[in-house]
Amino acid sequence: MTLAPIELVRAVLPGMLERQNGAIIVADGATAAHPIAGMSGPGPAAAATRNFILALNQEVADRRGLGACDE
Repeated sequence: MTLAPIELVRAVLPGMLERQNGAIIVADGATAAHPIAGMSGPGPAAAATRNFILALNQEVADRRGLGACDE
């Protein structure tokens, strides 16, 4: 679960950087930000994806027309 979003970003980000345009939106469940009992498997994976996307957003924040968010 966690590696798929990273691989997809690796595939599309170079083109976005070249065009100076694009958005990456990742939809996670609530377990990405808040622990939920019984979700100890997918919760940490979703949190890792969320943190990757939030860090990526900071890395591309200075480039006009680019953004990444986790909602």
